[in-house]
Amino acid sequence: MKKERLNRAVLYGYFLLFSLLLVVPVTLHSQTFTKKDSIKIFSYIQKAEDFYNLSEYDSAVFYTTKAEKLAKEKKYEIGYAHALLKKEDIFINYDELDKAEIINKQVTALGEKLNDSKIIAYATLHTAQIKMYQNKMNEAIPLFQKCTKNYFDQHPSYHAALAYNDFGYTYGLQDDLINQTKCLIQSIKIYESLPEMYNGELAVVYNNLSLVYYRLKDNDKTIEYAKKSIYYREKHGDIDNLALGYCNMSQLYRQIDAKEAKKYQELCVKYAELSKNEDRIAQAYMTSALIASDAENRTLAIEFEKKAVKILEEKNNNPSLLALRYIAIGMHLVALKKNPEEAISYYNKALTISEAIHSKTNISEVYKNLTKAYTLQNNYKAALEAQKKYYTYRDSIIDEKTNVSVAELEKKFQTEKKEQEIKLLSAENKLAQKQKYIYIGLAGFLFLVGFTLFFIYRNQLKTAQKIKELNTLKSKFFANISHEFRTPLTLIKSPVQSLQKVISNEDEKKQLQLIDRNANRMLELVDQLLALSKIDSGKLKLILKEGNVSSFLHTLTEPFEFQAKENNLKFETHIEKNTTHQYFDKDILEKIVTNILSNAFKYTPSGEKIEFHSFIENKKLKLICSNSGISLKKEEINQLFERFYQKNESEKGVGIGLALVKELIELYEGEIQTQVTNQNLQFTILLPLEKFPENAVVVTKEATPIIENQTQENDLPIVLIADDNADIRTVLKDLLNGDFQILEAENGEDALKIAKKEIPDCIISDIMMPKMNGYEFTKAIKSNELTSFIPVILLTAKTAEEAHLEGLQSTADAFLTKPFHHEIIKLTVTQLIKERKKLQERYSQELVLKPVDIVINSVDEKFLEKLQEILHKEVANADFSSDNFASAVGMSRMQLHRKLKSLLGVSATEFLRTERLKTAVELLKKGNGNISEIAYSVGFNDVSYFSKCFKEMYHCTPSEYLEKNA
Repeated sequence: MKKERLNRAVLYGYFLLFSLLLVVPVTLHSQTFTKKDSIKIFSYIQKAEDFYNLSEYDSAVFYTTKAEKLAKEKKYEIGYAHALLKKEDIFINYDELDKAEIINKQVTALGEKLNDSKIIAYATLHTAQIKMYQNKMNEAIPLFQKCTKNYFDQHPSYHAALAYNDFGYTYGLQDDLINQTKCLIQSIKIYESLPEMYNGELAVVYNNLSLVYYRLKDNDKTIEYAKKSIYYREKHGDIDNLALGYCNMSQLYRQIDAKEAKKYQELCVKYAELSKNEDRIAQAYMTSALIASDAENRTLAIEFEKKAVKILEEKNNNPSLLALRYIAIGMHLVALKKNPEEAISYYNKALTISEAIHSKTNISEVYKNLTKAYTLQNNYKAALEAQKKYYTYRDSIIDEKTNVSVAELEKKFQTEKKEQEIKLLSAENKLAQKQKYIYIGLAGFLFLVGFTLFFIYRNQLKTAQKIKELNTLKSKFFANISHEFRTPLTLIKSPVQSLQKVISNEDEKKQLQLIDRNANRMLELVDQLLALSKIDSGKLKLILKEGNVSSFLHTLTEPFEFQAKENNLKFETHIEKNTTHQYFDKDILEKIVTNILSNAFKYTPSGEKIEFHSFIENKKLKLICSNSGISLKKEEINQLFERFYQKNESEKGVGIGLALVKELIELYEGEIQTQVTNQNLQFTILLPLEKFPENAVVVTKEATPIIENQTQENDLPIVLIADDNADIRTVLKDLLNGDFQILEAENGEDALKIAKKEIPDCIISDIMMPKMNGYEFTKAIKSNELTSFIPVILLTAKTAEEAHLEGLQSTADAFLTKPFHHEIIKLTVTQLIKERKKLQERYSQELVLKPVDIVINSVDEKFLEKLQEILHKEVANADFSSDNFASAVGMSRMQLHRKLKSLLGVSATEFLRTERLKTAVELLKKGNGNISEIAYSVGFNDVSYFSKCFKEMYHCTPSEYLEKNA
């Protein structure tokens, strides 16, 4: 997020000179400071500026602290304010925003006390920049407006131009391109009005303006301002940045003017080679390869790619890019239809690297191109194997559904279940017959003799007792057999799933999928039998909790939208939105809605329509579900709610789903009405919302998990929710609010941008999203070193186990299906965050213990080991700054800072300083030199500053440490 700042030494010199002219001997609080004191204070500030421009962070902060202490001692408030401003500027530039905010409050208060408009303006500018880097754009914009309007518009300067450039940058982050353009143009006007030319700064602003018009798709303006940026880069004389500008121009012209593209490509190569910057040279060669490829000159493209590869192999700091270059060379060789063996060797190199870095995208691309190379070789067997692996890594397991034999197997299954049900109910039928005979006999006995009344009454009691006992036995039987079914079903599914992984024959796979699908269907029936047995035994209670009914119904109907597309059905939902909350049993309502809709989807022919309506009427929840294309008579309606009812042997039975629905509605003390008109079957369900049934348990306040050590709202973990359905986002937000800070995104691309900026503690993502789906989003999160440690929970309407497997293969941490259980998803988020915090504590401990010899498995621990190796080589290098550190790691300074902050709780600078001090302790213990020699050998230029840092870390000076450990 942080923009690169240019050298401001000359301008700051003017700033100091202006400040010194204001200095005269003054007495404050009965103490006098002299001009000599003020000169000394500002000389410290100038030293800090010099070190700051050399990227010497520690030294710059050290001298601002000296200036600050001296000014405070002499009670010289203007000098104190300037020292704080310089320190704040350093902290902002190095992304120490927490420290900068503390100083900012002091400077603002001091400026208001002195009534100094200049100090107030600079403090306000710093506040705006802090808010901008914290991604609080709505707070940053008014602050930029305030400082520019109140001061910088009347006092054009370098900082005024810088303020407008940052102002425009803020508008750009909010996609307000019009205001961004206005601010950038104003920044240019100020720079050009100043007596001294700021060529480097103008180049940056014109480049930003070019990017604005690129986003607006205005090619003419884009190129116009890009050329102006190059003009000022040429005047500035920075060869490296000039090469970058030519490279950008070449890319812009690729689709517009091939001749111009080639011209700038040649300039890019020329200046990149002059710069001696290997990264820039490699970039120039890769751009040249693209231009050559556009011109169908693949031989030249290969030549440039090989030059780039040579540099990347020597540097060995970007394996992913190196693998892509190997692939590019292979593709060019295949396109030339020459030497496929060489192409295959490059593909194999790319495969080795990609497997080492676990880049499934690159592996997939390699196998895709290996297929073509082997085909060119006429090695069709190898081509076929490569193609199979390509499909595997592409995570697109072909699931060709077949209807062959499904109807027969389903009919057989239902027949067997019906026979079992007949056997189970035979005793009940016999008892019903006996009861009929008893009633007939009773009528006769009433006419014949009165004394038989006692006998009949006794028989009725016995019959009732037997029926009750039979119902109890039946419920126990259902419960026991349902539990017993789970074990053999599990033993069926387990080997089937194992065979699916190893069998390649498509026909055999289809048969295994059929077995697996019907095993899942049996599990559903087992669950329904368990629910019915609980109702029959009176053990099922209503658990009423407060919630939003409309939002909950949206989560239940969303999975059926996906099913409707697969089955070629028209599915429409009309759910009345309401903001009030009601008490209802989420589990019971879920069973009622899912069974009603499942029944509709099961019996609605392809191309027909299903509708679902929901609204609140007379303090009752009214649900209406209708489906067309049904051949059902009115006299058959009541039989729909009979368990395993089947109209005739040629048609499917209804199973026990509708019977379960009716039982649940009666438990809820609700109503269900059924009607058939013009081949349209409609169910109308009424459930009470305010009249609580006698068997209900009302939960007035849900217990929520508490994250340890969090007392303030800003300390709450951040959860990013990515889902294109606004209602789903609302449900999740309401569920997690209070315990987490919530960020939202409506597609994968936006979610990825937010994740890189905000670094959330956990991500909940849908799978089916526009622009970038959940699998691609998860892979992007996990493959980026900046975000690889963030746990990802995938949500999906797909219930197939292939979808579950695909989610886990994309390295997601958890996979939940819709409709989801609220407590499960909340506890899953909480547990994942707790595990990450434990990992952070472990890393922090390892940082102190210096884990060079520890066996490391995770990506982040390997990253730390890489840092330790770099530091081992560079610890004695005094010029090795955080910028050099970031370059060696292969990240930007900002990315390295955020990564270390997330893993260890320290900045890059603090990490460097700590490692240098640890090395110094080892040298002190071994007696390798005196204190000054050791200080210089671990990268400290100033011995006094070394002693200060040493005391802060070990609570004693180096001399005292030697005495203690002598």
